[in-house]
Order: sequence, then structure tokens, then C-alpha cells
Amino acid sequence: MRRVLCALLLAAAPASADEPAGGPPPEPPVKVTIFLLPHPDVPEEITVQLVKSLEAGLKKNPRLEYKDLDARLADFAQEVPQAEIDAARAALKDGQEALLNLDVPKAIQKLQEAEGGLAKVLPYIKKQELADAMASLAVAYYEGGDKKSGRDEFVKLLTWRNDYLYPVDKLPPKYQAMFDDAQRIVDKAGRGALEIASEPMGAQAYIDGKSIGITPCSVDQQPAGEHFITLKKEGYKKAVASAMVVGKKSIKVTVELAQSDKYLLVTQAIEKVAPTLGKDFCDPDSDNLKSVLFIEHAVFVKAHPVADAVEIEAWLYDLRTRARLSRVVKSIGKDKAEAQLESLAGNLYLNVSYEPVLVKPKDNLPVQQIGRKPIYKTWWFWTGVAAIAAAAVAVPVAIVETRKPSCPDGSGCLQISAGLRLLP
Repeated sequence: MRRVLCALLLAAAPASADEPAGGPPPEPPVKVTIFLLPHPDVPEEITVQLVKSLEAGLKKNPRLEYKDLDARLADFAQEVPQAEIDAARAALKDGQEALLNLDVPKAIQKLQEAEGGLAKVLPYIKKQELADAMASLAVAYYEGGDKKSGRDEFVKLLTWRNDYLYPVDKLPPKYQAMFDDAQRIVDKAGRGALEIASEPMGAQAYIDGKSIGITPCSVDQQPAGEHFITLKKEGYKKAVASAMVVGKKSIKVTVELAQSDKYLLVTQAIEKVAPTLGKDFCDPDSDNLKSVLFIEHAVFVKAHPVADAVEIEAWLYDLRTRARLSRVVKSIGKDKAEAQLESLAGNLYLNVSYEPVLVKPKDNLPVQQIGRKPIYKTWWFWTGVAAIAAAAVAVPVAIVETRKPSCPDGSGCLQISAGLRLLP
């Protein structure tokens, strides 16, 4: 009986991650990035909306791995503070485990370390991670009997993350009431404004993870207390700064951005490629984009004003072969540009191959695909060969078996049969 039960359990158990359930392995995603060719008469707000719309569309495509230019440059130049990110995440994990084991002093120490570390790398992580660290730290204070620090930590969290929900599945439900009290404190707090500038100007500004415009810009009705400002601008490293909002006052914050070390290589390549956009093949300098950013596809976007509208022209190129895959043109109104561009990214990939296609128009040869297995290594090739071989053998054998012997003793037939077996 025990053997039967074990057999049933093994049969019902799902296949391990190392053993595919069957079928071909999933295709690796194609790496793609957008390159914007700005126009002096198109407002930067419009171009930012344009890029964000295209980004959203490309991210919905499961066959693609989209990252913006800044993220690609940061990966290439090793500008992402991965060691700091890993250390902060490790501290968060250790702190949460210590809290679960009721080792309160260790939990407080590790969660304080996690909060400080995650705040420094906020542009490179999900904001939820910092919020979870702060919520866990508040609970650790309460567990240690420090109610004031626990309440202050909850207030600090809800000041910048007002929509945060207390995770009753991860933290003790008994502190939900303290969390709700902190929410009421934040709701009644004074409101102030922030004026945000950057050097250079023209950066996308975010307050507590929410976009507020292009610098210089401002935002009001912010709860008094600490808030996080993150900035990004093409060709520059992402930056983060904290700002203390004071009730009924406007606080000005200026953040200096540092240029990416490898951005010059990209701009030089784009300048060479731009005159060839629209042609069947782009300039060989596009190889620099591929080698610097480690991407296979590039979407080049140009916008220029037409009367009361903006005409968007986008080209999709495969950098592995430099071949143009598609072109899309769309006119949009200057208002609500983002809503009007929802389908543009999808249209770029209509009837487009994700494999690198090498075309040889001069020889008029059929399309070849790089990276595919040689024909003699495919299963269907050898299946066909086996079928042909089987048919070739079957026909003579059938003839011999139905044919009468040419000699009474049948020795000649035996010799013919042996000869057939020796044929390749």
C-alpha cells in the first residue's frame, strides 16, 4: 500500500524546474531600446509622453526585454550600485527573520540598516521594498515597547507612501490599529509645496515614485514631512534626494545630475545612423549601439510639428543585420499624446520576425536566418532520410519476394537477397 501511495504522489507531483514539462524551451527575449531624435519645435513634455507610451507598449510584448537608454548605459558602465542594493536587501531579509523570531534588538538594527540603504538606491529598486522595511521597523519598535518610535515610523512611511496598505499577511494584525492611527495623523498634517530644479534642466521628476513633470516643476498639497525626489534624464545617471515639506511653505530643491560615462559613444553612433533611417539598412555605426548596449533591436523615433498636431515617425531596425524591419507614421494632437500612441508599439511589430534575418538581394537568394541549426542537425531532415531509405529498400525486397526463382534449387535467389542486404 505504501508503494502505491508513493507512486501516486510522484505521479501527481509537478515536474521540477530543471526538467521541462515538454515542448520546446521558450525563446530568449529580444533586447530592445528606444532612441529619440528630438526636434527643437516639439515641447519636451510631448516627447516624454511619447517615449513613455512606447515604453509601455513594448513592455507588454512577452517576446521583448525592454530597458530605457539610461538603464542600458548603467548596465554597460556598471553604474548600478548592485553591491549596495544587495547589502540593503540582505539587511531587510535578516531584519524580518529576526522580527519573526522575536529577536527584537537584532530586528531593529538590521531594519534601520535596510531603510537607510534602500533609500540611497531608491531609483534602482521598487519603492515597495523601502516601504516594507519601514513598516517592519515600526512593528519592531512596538514589539520592543517603544510605542513613540513605532508611531513615528508609521507616520514617516505614510507621509511619502500614503496609499500603502498594512500587510496583515506578513506582520502581526494587532498593529493594524496603530497603523490606522498614523494614517489619521498624516491626513490631518499641514500641507506644503516643493519646487524642483535640476542641473541640467529638462529631467523627468518624480515625487515618491509619482511623475510630476519636467524640471523645473513644482507640486503642492504634500503632507508635511520627508519625501523622496527621483530624477532621470537621457544620458545622465539617475539621482535621488530627500526633501522635508513644511506646512504652508514652498521648499525649493535643486539636484545636480552626473552624465553617464558612455553616453558620448551612443550620441556619436546616433548622429551617424540618423541620415540612413528609412533605408533598407542603417549605417554600420549602429554596430556601436549593439556592442555598447547589448541590444538586438532599436526603435528610432522622430517627432516634428505639423499645424496643430505632431507627426511621429518610428523605425524598427534589427542591429544584428542592420536591416529595417518596419516603419510606422502617426499624427497626434498635442493634447493627450500618450493616449493616442497606445497602439504604435504594437504596430511596429506586426508581421515582424524576431530572428535575425540576413537578406542578400544581389544574389536573389532565399532569406537565411542566423543562429538556426544546420539542416543536417534537424530531426525532420533525418526523419525524411530514414523514410526515403526505408522506401528504397522496401521496393526491391517486395520484387524479390514475389518473383519466382530462376533456378530449381533457389540458390540464385539467395544470392540476390544477400546482394540486396549488402547495398548501402
